[in-house]
Amino acid sequence: AAPQINVHKRVVIVCPGALVDEKWQAGPSMAMINPEIVDASGERRDFDGCLSFPGLYGETTRPHHIRITGLDEAGEPFDRIYQGFNAVIIHHEIDHLDGVLFIDRIENLQDLYTLSENEHGETVRISVTL
Repeated sequence: AAPQINVHKRVVIVCPGALVDEKWQAGPSMAMINPEIVDASGERRDFDGCLSFPGLYGETTRPHHIRITGLDEAGEPFDRIYQGFNAVIIHHEIDHLDGVLFIDRIENLQDLYTLSENEHGETVRISVTL
């Protein structure tokens, strides 16, 4: 999101993707200028994290179906529907344009965690404690 790099414009760059062999694969990047959420539904809890908080993750509630309008990188209008984790990603980025961070959506401190490797080489969640 532009505000994260001190650019005061309503612009986000997103990389919608897909699950490939049970791993998330980001697709090509695309710009969204003045994106607006015109429809949102299917709210549920899912993974969230942000470059603003490296190594910190959480469970947030976001819509998993959104319809977005705006302008693309060529200045052409678009009207697109995103579902699943793509909806989560785009909702997260548009939140940045409105001054909302993923930690603002954390409902309970127990929803925050970091990741570590256990003695078996498996990635595990470590609860954040204050």
